[in-house]
Amino acid sequence: MPASISDSDNSGENASDDGTGKPVYQPFPWHLYLVSLKHPDSPDCARVILATARPLPADTQVPLFAAQFAFGLTELDYTVSLIEPLYVGSQVLSSEQVDLLASFSSKLLVRVLRTALAWETAKIGTLLAPPLLDGSGIDFAVAEAMYSDRSRLLEQSNGDYAQWVGKVVMDGLDYGKLKVVERVCEDANIYTDLTAYHFGPDATPEPVVEPVAGAEQPAPEAANPTADDDLPHKSPSGNTGTTTKGGKDRVSVRFSVRKMADWAPVKRVTRMLRGGGDKHSVPLFKVRPVSLTCNYLVVAQLHPLSSSATEVDATDGALALSNAEKVIAYPDVIYSSPFFCAAEQIDLPMLNNLSLLPAFFVRLGHVLMAHAVRSRLDLRVRIETLRQALTTSSANLDTNYERLEILGDSVLKLVSSTMLFVAHPDDHEGLLTQRRELIVSNANLYTLARKLGLAESIISSTFNKREQSMPGRGYQRMSSIPSKWISTAPQSQETEDAAANQQLTTSSSSSSVCSTASSSTTTSATSLLADQIGEAPEKNRPVCNPIEARRMLSDKTVADVIEAILGATVIDGGFAGTLSATRSMGVIGDMWSSWSEFGRIWREKMAVRKSRMELLSAKCLNLAATAAAAAVAAGVDEARERAEEARLDLVDVLYSQPMLDNECLLYLDATPAHVDILGPARAEEIESTLGYRFKDRSLLAEAMTHCSSTDLHANSYQRLEFLGDAVLDYFITRRYYDYQPELRPHRITLVKHVA
Repeated sequence: MPASISDSDNSGENASDDGTGKPVYQPFPWHLYLVSLKHPDSPDCARVILATARPLPADTQVPLFAAQFAFGLTELDYTVSLIEPLYVGSQVLSSEQVDLLASFSSKLLVRVLRTALAWETAKIGTLLAPPLLDGSGIDFAVAEAMYSDRSRLLEQSNGDYAQWVGKVVMDGLDYGKLKVVERVCEDANIYTDLTAYHFGPDATPEPVVEPVAGAEQPAPEAANPTADDDLPHKSPSGNTGTTTKGGKDRVSVRFSVRKMADWAPVKRVTRMLRGGGDKHSVPLFKVRPVSLTCNYLVVAQLHPLSSSATEVDATDGALALSNAEKVIAYPDVIYSSPFFCAAEQIDLPMLNNLSLLPAFFVRLGHVLMAHAVRSRLDLRVRIETLRQALTTSSANLDTNYERLEILGDSVLKLVSSTMLFVAHPDDHEGLLTQRRELIVSNANLYTLARKLGLAESIISSTFNKREQSMPGRGYQRMSSIPSKWISTAPQSQETEDAAANQQLTTSSSSSSVCSTASSSTTTSATSLLADQIGEAPEKNRPVCNPIEARRMLSDKTVADVIEAILGATVIDGGFAGTLSATRSMGVIGDMWSSWSEFGRIWREKMAVRKSRMELLSAKCLNLAATAAAAAVAAGVDEARERAEEARLDLVDVLYSQPMLDNECLLYLDATPAHVDILGPARAEEIESTLGYRFKDRSLLAEAMTHCSSTDLHANSYQRLEFLGDAVLDYFITRRYYDYQPELRPHRITLVKHVA
């Protein structure tokens, strides 16, 4: 993340040390932005306050592709939705308020990402908050009241379970997933064999066999439905699967445990079954998962949809299940109980709106990264074009730098060739080419990128819902959602629940079903997290898994980004913008401040060169004439030939100056015919064909002179060919870059070489 968010570490200017080495939060003004999220299937938009420790750039716009997910489209809609955070002011937040909003942010993202977040108050850089009705500030009352009631549906129903049909609930038996209650199963309870109930007694599916290494594991104990104390407990082994002969394969635990009462100890939610009277009288719910689309960063052409690929329910729009999810599912996914469910305060349309949050955070980070690069390098380029230049193809996003890299390669070649042609008027084509290769080489561009810190700004990570979190520092993902965030047990059962959790924790070899760490590793990790947050360690605290931020980028990728940035600058800023970018990135020197500067320096260098060569040639001519006179007197013909060569060399040097005065002609004893090699008529004919009149026809004569020519009145075309090759390469590349429909990068390269 860019400096605007990721560097919002309050341990410096907004934090102090409490004497133990831990940073302590010091209140400071937070910048508040009103963000409106609108899914095409939702009638109203969701408004949230985004609080940041540092201000966002004034022109921040976050593009998302949400329109393509509207229900009932006959063809895909690639319209870009621009989300513009609206600045509403600043507000000083106390430590308690920051903790409250961090809790609100984490529990809000639980609904969308199905992951819990832990935080360290002194390091938080971003917060989500509910806005006031007029959007002018934070409504702390709503933040405190939201999700405060996490009682089970069992306590809220009063025997009327039909009231939950069509509503969204959180299923504690399925790790806090959001489910929609489809119907109440009055003929089933937590002791019903779900496999037989769902598939029928004669249509039980074949067990799924999973390979597993290790000794044979016992099956779960049978449940006795007579009393709470007889509820099944998890076996000490922590495994409920059965093993085939030889101990190499086991039947999937989903089929070996068929009753919901048996699932409670497996998924560590036994405490939710405590209380509630006669459990036979509590029916089951038939539910279906709420499937939220979270990746709005790409267009559908990257993952084409067909009419047979999705099956949409008209009542739920984008939340409907796909065919892949509607195949025969395990019964524990499509059945739940009021014992394990809690009412969800956010309805389906609002969940649809909030599903834009993960993509919004990711794209906001990309946009701010582009802002930081533009500001640091003083680039004349639009943010969206620069974001494209910073995005690699491995990120699998809506755009990447490959097309801009091809254009930037030709621009870099043009700028470097022009600079070398002007700066080294005495070098021949071979030396100029060698110098240019040193400038445009990947090794040089990689070194420049590292010096500029561009490698850290390259967007190469793919969008992964399982790795998303709140932007900025101070947050860490937890390996599982704490059950107390989903639903709370009856107050009278707190002691019993604590004992049950203690028993389940000590008998388990890992902290959660999703965790792969050993018990010793889990204890140390949770204790460390508790020290960071400032709370006492809990034995059953889930492990926090920080997101790995390191990325592997090849040297060529880093070098290509430099070329892509140059391509972006020529698109939005023209040649002036490109020249400024090459100067700020250190590709060329600071002396090349404008394109007119090239002409001025060229004229100065040519004047110095001609003056120097005139003096040198005159001396050579005098020496040759003296030697020739002496040789003639002695009858030596070779000396006469050397004198003639010296005279012709002087003509060659002086020929390139536009205005050759009569004194020079008399001094050389030459005629205008010697100067105008092409002749006025021939020169005008060429200019008429080209549609351009040369200010200095000596350049035309040089461009028309082959290196094998024996005419010494003009230089050969090799130096001009070096410069013209770069010019031609750019304009051909630009033509095919602008071609519609857009050509893919390899197509541009192909047609460019053909042209």
